[in-house]
Amino acid sequence: MSQEPSSARSIPRLRQGGVPGPAVLTTQQAAAYLGVAVGTLRTWRHRECGPRSFRMQGRVVYRLSALDAYLDECEAADSAPMRHRKGA
Repeated sequence: MSQEPSSARSIPRLRQGGVPGPAVLTTQQAAAYLGVAVGTLRTWRHRECGPRSFRMQGRVVYRLSALDAYLDECEAADSAPMRHRKGA
């Protein structure tokens, strides 16, 4: 039986009985959820790109829905048909 990495265990999921986990994720949890380094997520925030985040009691947090929306945007952008210019 394989064991999940510790970062995967910290990602909130529905608890037993369908009760949702925390409403927001820390930067570390959000990075693990997206599969990127914490530094990458911080860089995206500094450059005002990447998933939406906000401060709550002085800490940067991410809504799970914002992370999923960001993933959907990335998927849609990558799935868009390629448009080639004539003569290129």
